[in-house]
Order: sequence, then C-alpha cells, then structure tokens
Amino acid sequence: MILVTGGLGFIGYNLIKHLNSKGIDQIVIVENIKKSKTMDIKLKKLQNIDFIDLIDREDIDRLLESEIQKIECIFHFGACTDTTETDFKYLFENNYEFTKKLLDKAYSKGIRMIYASSASVYGNKNYAVSEEDNPEPLNYYAYSKFLVDKYFIRKILSKGKSRIVGLRYFNVYGPHEENKINMSSVILKFFNQLKNEGKLYLFEGSENFKRDFIYIEDVTKINVFFMENNYEGIYNCGTGKSESFLKVAQIIIEKMGFGQICYIPFPENLKNKYQTFTQANNQKLRNIIDIEFTPVQKGIENYLSYLLENYG
Repeated sequence: MILVTGGLGFIGYNLIKHLNSKGIDQIVIVENIKKSKTMDIKLKKLQNIDFIDLIDREDIDRLLESEIQKIECIFHFGACTDTTETDFKYLFENNYEFTKKLLDKAYSKGIRMIYASSASVYGNKNYAVSEEDNPEPLNYYAYSKFLVDKYFIRKILSKGKSRIVGLRYFNVYGPHEENKINMSSVILKFFNQLKNEGKLYLFEGSENFKRDFIYIEDVTKINVFFMENNYEGIYNCGTGKSESFLKVAQIIIEKMGFGQICYIPFPENLKNKYQTFTQANNQKLRNIIDIEFTPVQKGIENYLSYLLENYG
C-alpha cells in the first residue's frame, strides 16, 4: 500500500497518475476533506485515477494503527501552501505538527517516506542555493517548512538509518494545478489573464525577479526514484537554472500569438516577504539520479497545449 497525502492536489495527483502508468494502484489518498475550499475541483480528478480508498486527514491515526504493516511508502504533499497565510497557528498545526506525526511514525516503523519541503526556506539569496545554506524564511508558510526540516534533521537524520527524504521544491508548474487558485504557477495565471483580458500583468521590476521553474513530470520522476531507491536526507528539487517572470511572459505571448504586458506596482503586503531570486544548486540530487530536466520553453509549450485543450 502507498499512502499519498494531498493526493488530489497538484503534485500528489500527478504522482498518482504516474504510479498508475507503472501499474501501481494500491494507493490510499488522504485529503483535508472537511476543511478543503477546493474539494469540488479535486473530486473531479477521482474518476481519472485508480486507488483503493480516500480518507480524511482526521482519520489518519486510525489508518496508521490498523494498516501500518501494509504501508510500503508515504508520499506527504498535504499542506497549506498559501505563502500569504497570516494565521501561524493554523500553519503550525496543519503543516508542522501533522508532518511531525507522519515522520515519527515512518521512522519508528521503518517505512519509506518522501515529504514536501520548499525552497522558500532559503529566503532571499542571489545565488544558487545548496542544501547546506542557512535557512532565512520570509513568511509564515516558509517558517512552517523550516520547522519541519529542522525537526527531521535534528530528531531523525541525526539517528541515522532512516528511509525518509525531504524534497525542497522550487517553482513547480504543469497540468492539474487548478485547485491551487491564488498559489498556482505564474504560467497558469498568465494564461488566464491572456484568455480573459488579452493582457499579462507583471509587477514592476519583474525583469529582475527570477525563479527556478521545474516541470511537474520531472518532479514525479524524482519522487518515484526515491520510492524505488534507498536514500535519506534533504534534496533540492530544482533545475539549476532560473528565468525571469518577464521571459516567461514573453514565451507565453509568443506561443499564444497575442497579448501585451502591463506593469503594476509591487504590493506593499509582499515587501520583505517575497523571494526575488530562486535557483537550486542541485548537485547533491544529480550525484544520485540521471535526469534531463525539461527546458522551461518546452515545459511551457507542453503546459499551454494542455490548457488550450481543456480551457481554451
């Protein structure tokens, strides 16, 4: 049995589809059913995947007790991913304490676990960050991920012989992220702006705001690699290259064949809480996995084809 928390979210759903393509369908999906604001979007995904059960996150203790011997791997994606969330108590309970529970159970039972960390823990650094760089979280969401990584490093990795990996995701984009709404990738936001208004809106200075964009198919391959191989630790999950928001906007306008760029003032509420540059030093990952990352232009082309087919 494979447990996937957040299995109807962006990365979780793509992972399940990938596992299904490999003939793996003994999957239990865990979702925050009672509190999700996008459950209608998520439920539509159920008919396109093979799984054995869907449970609410509040019932996970019962599952871990009754079915623990059957669980071979836990993929943990379930979390509040809103970087503008101001309720730290909610993030503390939802992102930190819930993940600690899973980490402790996986370690005590020797279960393989791959959990979602975030490049947001690094804060504002103007170079390619490695896993050894000091975290400098800028917002409450980043702090919740920082706390998880700190706990994992101090309480589990320090003991050795775990089967747990934390992946610090950079800017993941691609099909099936519709449920992320405000936290969706800039590619989806730009597509919707073009479709609705014929314009793309960029913050002033976006030619200098750069991100390490990683395509969802690459992310699922990396997750499956860690499921199938014995490693532990924290790894950057990024391409090692960065592109500006302006460049992404220009690629989309070129591929769509229309549109113009409009600049808007940078929001006051994001000042000092916004990463202006992200790029992974992914040498640690490349030392163990042979992967050719999807170039951002190719990834955007693939994603636009999906969007035009489904929402064009």
